[in-house]
Amino acid sequence: MAHGLPIVTTPVGLASAWLHDGESALIVPPGAAEPLTRAINTLIGDAALCRRLGARAREQARDTFGPSVVVNRYLGLYDALVHQRHEPSPGA
Repeated sequence: MAHGLPIVTTPVGLASAWLHDGESALIVPPGAAEPLTRAINTLIGDAALCRRLGARAREQARDTFGPSVVVNRYLGLYDALVHQRHEPSPGA
């Protein structure tokens, strides 16, 4: 994703949460050789599709896993923990 390359994947694990068929990847059923072959052949024959899928996947990688995104998530987590620790407990 981060390299802007087109992706062919299956909807297993977290891939389906980040990748969308025809938008940022080509998604094929697990264990299905014919759809996988078609997807790969489609990419081989369509340079514009490769560029479009790769660019969108790269945008999603940046927006989901980019350094500033990850740092801000950690800062938010630490901030929440600090505030939680310094708030008086109910009934105290």
